[in-house]
Amino acid sequence: MDRQVPYGVIRRMPARFRHAAIVGKYQARGIRPVLEEIAHFLVRQGLEVSLEQQTAQSTGIADYGAFTSDELGRHCDLAVVVGGD
Repeated sequence: MDRQVPYGVIRRMPARFRHAAIVGKYQARGIRPVLEEIAHFLVRQGLEVSLEQQTAQSTGIADYGAFTSDELGRHCDLAVVVGGD
Protein backbone atom coordinates (compact mmCIF):
# COMPACT_ATOMS: atom_id res chain seq x y z
CA MET A 1 0.00 0.00 0.00
CA ASP A 2 1.70 3.17 -1.20
CA ARG A 3 0.02 6.28 0.10
CA GLN A 4 0.58 9.56 -1.62
CA VAL A 5 2.73 11.85 0.44
CA PRO A 6 1.44 15.42 0.87
CA TYR A 7 3.43 18.18 -0.78
CA GLY A 8 6.41 19.25 1.33
CA VAL A 9 6.49 16.07 3.42
CA ILE A 10 9.53 13.83 3.08
CA ARG A 11 8.96 10.10 2.91
CA ARG A 12 10.22 8.05 5.82
CA MET A 13 13.94 7.37 5.56
CA PRO A 14 15.28 3.83 5.56
CA ALA A 15 16.18 2.56 9.02
CA ARG A 16 19.84 2.38 8.01
CA PHE A 17 21.90 4.23 5.41
CA ARG A 18 23.41 1.97 2.77
CA HIS A 19 25.42 4.09 0.34
CA ALA A 20 27.37 7.21 1.32
CA ALA A 21 28.67 9.90 -0.99
CA ILE A 22 31.75 11.91 -0.06
CA VAL A 23 32.15 15.38 -1.51
CA GLY A 24 35.31 17.25 -0.61
CA LYS A 25 36.78 20.68 -1.09
CA TYR A 26 39.51 19.08 -3.17
CA GLN A 27 41.54 22.30 -3.50
CA ALA A 28 42.22 22.36 0.25
CA ARG A 29 45.72 21.30 1.28
CA GLY A 30 45.83 18.00 3.12
CA ILE A 31 42.26 17.00 2.27
CA ARG A 32 43.08 13.58 0.78
CA PRO A 33 43.97 11.80 4.06
CA VAL A 34 40.89 13.30 5.72
CA LEU A 35 38.63 12.03 2.94
CA GLU A 36 40.28 8.60 3.03
CA GLU A 37 39.84 8.37 6.80
CA ILE A 38 36.14 9.22 6.49
CA ALA A 39 35.71 6.68 3.68
CA HIS A 40 37.42 3.95 5.71
CA PHE A 41 35.22 4.76 8.72
CA LEU A 42 32.06 4.53 6.63
CA VAL A 43 33.14 1.22 5.10
CA ARG A 44 33.80 -0.18 8.59
CA GLN A 45 30.23 0.82 9.45
CA GLY A 46 29.00 -1.36 6.59
CA LEU A 47 28.25 1.33 4.02
CA GLU A 48 29.13 1.37 0.36
CA VAL A 49 31.12 4.54 -0.40
CA SER A 50 31.41 6.64 -3.55
CA LEU A 51 33.10 9.95 -4.17
CA GLU A 52 31.90 12.89 -6.18
CA GLN A 53 33.70 12.60 -9.52
CA GLN A 54 35.70 15.85 -9.36
CA THR A 55 36.73 15.07 -5.77
CA ALA A 56 38.00 11.63 -6.81
CA GLN A 57 39.88 12.94 -9.84
CA SER A 58 41.47 15.90 -8.09
CA THR A 59 42.61 13.96 -5.02
CA GLY A 60 43.64 10.79 -6.85
CA ILE A 61 41.49 8.60 -4.62
CA ALA A 62 40.63 5.60 -6.78
CA ASP A 63 39.58 2.97 -4.22
CA TYR A 64 35.88 3.86 -4.44
CA GLY A 65 33.33 4.49 -7.13
CA ALA A 66 33.01 8.00 -8.52
CA PHE A 67 29.81 9.64 -9.68
CA THR A 68 28.73 13.04 -10.99
CA SER A 69 26.62 15.13 -8.64
CA ASP A 70 23.44 14.04 -10.41
CA GLU A 71 24.42 10.38 -10.19
CA LEU A 72 25.19 10.70 -6.48
CA GLY A 73 21.63 11.87 -5.91
CA ARG A 74 20.29 8.75 -7.62
CA HIS A 75 22.61 6.18 -6.02
CA CYS A 76 23.42 7.44 -2.52
CA ASP A 77 21.20 7.94 0.50
CA LEU A 78 23.74 9.87 2.61
CA ALA A 79 26.19 12.64 1.72
CA VAL A 80 29.21 13.73 3.74
CA VAL A 81 30.53 17.12 2.66
CA VAL A 82 34.00 18.09 3.85
CA GLY A 83 35.61 21.51 3.69
CA GLY A 84 32.70 23.71 2.66
CA ASP A 85 32.71 27.42 3.32
